[in-house]
Amino acid sequence: LDKDALLIVNEVFQEKDIIAGGGTINILQSQEYTNGKIQLKKVKMLIKLQIMDYLKGFMILKASLSRFNGLSVVSGAFGIFRKSLLQELGGYRVTIGEDMDITLKLQLYAMENKGKRIVYIPNAIAYTECPSTWKDLFSQRIRWHKAYVDCFFVYFRSLFKRFFKGTLPFFFFIDTTLIGVVFTIFSLFYLFYLTIVEYSAHSLFIIAIYFVCISIISITSNLLALHLYKKLGGSLKEKNALSVFTTIIADIFIFRFFIALFMILGTIFYFVNRNKWNAVSRTGEVYHS
Repeated sequence: LDKDALLIVNEVFQEKDIIAGGGTINILQSQEYTNGKIQLKKVKMLIKLQIMDYLKGFMILKASLSRFNGLSVVSGAFGIFRKSLLQELGGYRVTIGEDMDITLKLQLYAMENKGKRIVYIPNAIAYTECPSTWKDLFSQRIRWHKAYVDCFFVYFRSLFKRFFKGTLPFFFFIDTTLIGVVFTIFSLFYLFYLTIVEYSAHSLFIIAIYFVCISIISITSNLLALHLYKKLGGSLKEKNALSVFTTIIADIFIFRFFIALFMILGTIFYFVNRNKWNAVSRTGEVYHS
């Protein structure tokens, strides 16, 4: 944890209506992160992709969802909960995705108790070691998606009945499920179909339009995430500009397709062996002392 993280959390939790919260998770492999500086030049591409993925996930997605009281997951690496309420609701369920599960349980409580909120606390910062190999990234993302599928089935009825009672059900079904999962998987299969099965000038045009749209979205979101990170007090030196550019290109043409593939496999593996943890190995490297 950053030296000020718990002080910031305690200050936020003075507001009695806040029942849970999550801080910002930064990636340790960027060696200067503990000084508030992102260093991309000295890390391999897989790490760079995850650094940018985390920045977008926290600076944009979690910040936006928190503003609309629609957070569906308080990240397990740095989640804070009001203990009395956690005990009142029966605590954690035995599941592979306990962070999403407990967040949804608390959100259902918040929807029935006006004013109660789960928040994102951007300047409360923790550091984590992200997967350094594709094998470990595969294990991590498979576990994440199995957790999502599990929570989808467990909470579907409860959230659907409350679709018009709060913003969380809308974001969970429309943003996370329809756009984030269904559309992403459909896009992967459709691009594969256009490229392999029905390749033509028309198919090439559709593929080109897809990549233009994805490029605009990716460039915009990455630059916005960096801008928001700098507003929070972080920094990125100009010498990292080329690394940012190559990372965005790799995100567009490589990373997002692997993430879509992991979603597909995570769904399949959930029905094959939903309780397997898919552990990620740790390098044991010393990052900061």
